[in-house]
Order: sequence, then C-alpha cells, then structure tokens
Amino acid sequence: MKTNLITRKAIHTDLDILLELMNEFYSEAGFVLDYEIVRSSFNELLNHAEFGSIFLMYLDSNPVGHAVITIRYAMEYGGFVGYIEDWVSPIVD
Repeated sequence: MKTNLITRKAIHTDLDILLELMNEFYSEAGFVLDYEIVRSSFNELLNHAEFGSIFLMYLDSNPVGHAVITIRYAMEYGGFVGYIEDWVSPIVD
C-alpha cells in the first residue's frame, strides 16, 4: 500500500492541529501541555518569520507530525544557524 507524506509550512489556521500534535507527544511522556504558553509561542513564531518556521507533516491527508525550526546566533559558526526546536514525526514504512 502506497502512502503519501506531505510537508508544508504551517499558518495561523493550523494552531489547533499543532496544539493537538504537541499534546499527543507530551502525553506519551506523562507531561501536561500548557496550552496558553504553547499557543502564544506558536503565534509568536508565525507572526515573526525572521525567528524561524513551523512545518506540518501529513500522511494521506491526516496530520501526523510537526517541526519547529528557529534561528539563533552561534558563536562557533560566526553567524546565524537553524536550530531544530521541536520535532514530532511519523514512522513511515
């Protein structure tokens, strides 16, 4: 059976999907997600693309993962670098 994995940049209307994916990930480890803080954090990044990006992964049209990549200054590289802040992805055969 063929599966179709698609990744796209998240937008504001994806907030509920992002919160649910992050909640599922946190609950596996027994952590309680603070929705207010996380929603604010996602909004801040979506409002300021110069700080990074959020990506959503879909498997056969179902949201299955996300990645948060932020930009930071790294002294050892003498400039700005991308940093994988958060990554929740599906296992695909």
